[in-house]
Amino acid sequence: MTSKRSSKEEKFDGVEDESFKINKQILIKDQSFIILDTETSGLDKKAQLISLGIVELKNGEVEIKKSLSQSYNWLASNDTSIVHGELSRKISAEKEKEQLIELLHRIGNKPIVGHHIRFDISVLSKKIKTYFPNHKIKNELLDTNDLWNRLTNSSNTNSLDDLCKKLGITIENRHTALGDAFLTALIMMKIVEKLKKRGVLSVGELFKKRRGLI
Repeated sequence: MTSKRSSKEEKFDGVEDESFKINKQILIKDQSFIILDTETSGLDKKAQLISLGIVELKNGEVEIKKSLSQSYNWLASNDTSIVHGELSRKISAEKEKEQLIELLHRIGNKPIVGHHIRFDISVLSKKIKTYFPNHKIKNELLDTNDLWNRLTNSSNTNSLDDLCKKLGITIENRHTALGDAFLTALIMMKIVEKLKKRGVLSVGELFKKRRGLI
C-alpha cells in the first residue's frame, strides 16, 4: 500500500496553486520582499549549492525573526576541500527535502531580491529539481546590481562589496549566505530610499525593464 504524501510535499511536486503575479500598484513599503543569497562551490554551470540564507524585508526594515539559514549536501572536486570556510558534507536526502519544503513555504509567492540573483536561482533550482522535478521558481526577481545601474544610469558589474562601499554600508559576516543576504537587504533599503526621493514609490516602477528610473 502506497503511503499518502503530505500536502506540503504534493504542493511542490507539480501542484502549484499560488499566484506569482505581483500587484504592481502596491507601494514598495507595503510589499514583503525575500532577500536571498547562496554560497556555492563555484561560479559556473557545475556549481553546487553549499548553503543558503534568506531574510525578509518590509516597510524599510529587515525582519530578523523571519531569517532562515540552511546547509546542503555537496562534494568537493579535485583538491578543493573548503569553500568560504565550508567543508564538504553529507546531509541525508530526507533532511534536504525537508529544508527545501520549508524554504519554498517561507518564500511563498513574494518577490525575491538578490545580488546577481539569477545565478543564485539557477543553483537553487538544480537542487529543487533533485526532489521536485516539476517545480519551477516563478517568483518575480529583482537584482540589486540591476537596480543600482538603473539608478545611476550605468551598466557596471558591481560586486556586493562594491555596492556596500558606494552606499556606506559596513561589511560584516561576508561570505556567509545569511550574512550576505543581510547585506543585500541593507543595499536594497538604501536604493529604495534613493528612489523615493525621485518619486519612485510603487512596486511596478521597480520592475521597469529600462535603464534609468527617471
